[in-house]
Amino acid sequence: MKNTIFRKILLTFLSMNIVSIRCIYSSMSTQNYTYVVKIDTDQRDKVHVKCSYKGCVIDLSDGIDFLPENDLLNSFPIIITVEHPRLSSGPVSHLERVSDAECLWYDVSWTKEGTKTVWTIEQRADDDMPLRIPDNALIICYPPEFIEKIEDKTPQESSSIIHLPTIILKKNLTQQERTKRDNGLTRCILSQPDVNAYLTPTPSKLIKTGNTIKNVRSKS
Repeated sequence: MKNTIFRKILLTFLSMNIVSIRCIYSSMSTQNYTYVVKIDTDQRDKVHVKCSYKGCVIDLSDGIDFLPENDLLNSFPIIITVEHPRLSSGPVSHLERVSDAECLWYDVSWTKEGTKTVWTIEQRADDDMPLRIPDNALIICYPPEFIEKIEDKTPQESSSIIHLPTIILKKNLTQQERTKRDNGLTRCILSQPDVNAYLTPTPSKLIKTGNTIKNVRSKS
């Protein structure tokens, strides 16, 4: 009889602790993340860079914005092209880049080294760029020849706020270069009607003031 009572008490204790462990794990696994996108441009020659991610418009008019993404993702393709990708006409809709449009494709991924976030940046060769655009690609409509580089230059101030590598635009352009860049931007704008139904404004739940991210956005 005593053994039976002791066994019931032990099982009850163990079950309560298992539930507690599950609750703790659940709360840890549902942490929201915020991914910040930045461009570095010439303040004397500001241009409006149009971007998109998973069908949402990313507004980089202030040089900074965030992705409509809360889940933990360790890698992103960053695709810079002079024409926005188009929806495929196949049975399963997806975005495809325009094959004859100039394009840069970077695969970026991050790992943690202590409290520091370290990015690996790999640029694909022209013959290694597929037509199909991955679902988690950051698409930047901008003439690729006027991109200086992509660089990990922002210190990570929070475990849940992840700063993507900064996209650095070429500066101190000559008048001839500015004209060529602006013609490329016009081409970017003219490519938009094909994807108007695809692009929607990003739901803003994160306060952005100038170059400062005020708080973490929550999942809608």
